[in-house]
Amino acid sequence: MIRQYAVFSKTYPRVHWFIVAMLVLVHVISSYFILESNELIFAWGVCLPALPILFFATASSYKKKYLHG
Repeated sequence: MIRQYAVFSKTYPRVHWFIVAMLVLVHVISSYFILESNELIFAWGVCLPALPILFFATASSYKKKYLHG
């Protein structure tokens, strides 16, 4: 699955950057709502994007090692 996403992100870099930008936007907006309203329900928006970002980091390191052509 990591290899498939690494190939996908190399083939469609704009789509990959859009997905990453949306995850960062969710993180930033959730952080703002946590600070503004003091409700911990928005912590899900801070925690959940961490899993795909770790997945993207692993795919990125795979892409740098094996898909440099």
